[in-house]
Amino acid sequence: MVVAIAALLALGAVVVARPHVEQMRMLSASRAVASDVRLARQRAVARARSTGILLERQAGGRYTLAIVEDGDGDGIRMEDLRRHVDVVIEGPVDVGARWGAVPGFKAGLAQLRSPPPDSDRVDRFDDPVKFGSRDLIACGPHGTATSGTLYLSDGKHRQFAVVVYGATCRVRTWELIGSPAAWVRR
Repeated sequence: MVVAIAALLALGAVVVARPHVEQMRMLSASRAVASDVRLARQRAVARARSTGILLERQAGGRYTLAIVEDGDGDGIRMEDLRRHVDVVIEGPVDVGARWGAVPGFKAGLAQLRSPPPDSDRVDRFDDPVKFGSRDLIACGPHGTATSGTLYLSDGKHRQFAVVVYGATCRVRTWELIGSPAAWVRR
């Protein structure tokens, strides 16, 4: 009888802790993204050449990332990457394996505003990487970066966003919580 009661209490603890564990996993993933952006910025400044994180969508909606570096002083360009003038210095690796979460939006979102300061309406839920058409977070040798937002989700309950502010390369992490939903800085 004692063992049965202990087992029920343990099961209850797991059920209660699960949402908190999932939130911490997503928060950790968003901080890993922020860390990679900061490292790319540091590398760009230290080496006096643009460095970036190139995200590429693969079959099945998965993403890979590669750390890339400018090879000829004109910034990171897709044509230069194809010709190996700009080089891949790390990767490509699976985003989920590296960060622990994948770019995406949680199910059931009918409308969404981007995190502050812009709070613009998000029009497309099929593209969670909002860094221009190339999906490249490029950091320049003077400490600047491409402005944009990367949305991360577990696909069901949690929605995070990592925002890069271009002029300063400041990186902020946000979580969408509550009803009505609002962005909270993490």
